[in-house]
Amino acid sequence: MRKLFLVLLAGLWCAGTAQAQNKRVGYELEVWPELQAEYALLNGGYLFLSAGGQRSTNSDMENRGGFYRKHLRAGYETFLTEQWSVGGTARYTHTAGMGDFTPEILLRHRSNIGALTFGQRLSAEYRFADTPDQTRGVTRLRLDLERQFPVGSTVVLRPRLAYELGAYLRLQRDEEAQPKERVIDFTTLRAEVGIRFSDRLDITPWFGYLASYQFVLPQTDSDGNPIPGGRRNFVTPTVGLETRITLFSGSLPANRNQLPTQH
Repeated sequence: MRKLFLVLLAGLWCAGTAQAQNKRVGYELEVWPELQAEYALLNGGYLFLSAGGQRSTNSDMENRGGFYRKHLRAGYETFLTEQWSVGGTARYTHTAGMGDFTPEILLRHRSNIGALTFGQRLSAEYRFADTPDQTRGVTRLRLDLERQFPVGSTVVLRPRLAYELGAYLRLQRDEEAQPKERVIDFTTLRAEVGIRFSDRLDITPWFGYLASYQFVLPQTDSDGNPIPGGRRNFVTPTVGLETRITLFSGSLPANRNQLPTQH
């Protein structure tokens, strides 16, 4: 199964690299804070709930209530073995008076490579949006490397690098009625340092780049000059801070499997 993940990564990476050769459009920095709560169950599984927002530093962007986009997510994940876990999430996102609801199923594998932990997360989700053109299925593949450094008796540093690719599911796409789309729709590169203060509290500051790959139609600028259409890569730098609180049902198990810093 690990080989299957690596083959998928190789194919998606090649496609993403090919698309990176197209014209790049950069956006201003965005801030994405998130508050998370986990409830560790006696069977080794977890229930979790998180709330977060996205705020742009672009002065022309309206950040209503402090954020132009807000989301609330709930989920459950349980371990099949020490390396394999399965779960599901449900996310509600609100943007500019419109909302969408997205259920997701996921499969995760984590294994040790020397002192590093190699993580693989494969998921499929379906977005129910207010606009028909944004209602669609999405598949995601995320891979990451993490290492832990104990500091003192309780604090643990968890530096981690993650790369995720996403593509819309187009099993029955109408080539004539639907607009042409790219092979890879978005990618995310994220670097972070998780700081676990105790079994009940950790924070994770992170920095990343979100890239969206699109075809655009020909346009004109403010002076009426034509702007050719074609392939565009829209890149947004992001910085975030995740705060996670973990609660336990019963006594704390000595050999509990912890979830990664990024759900």
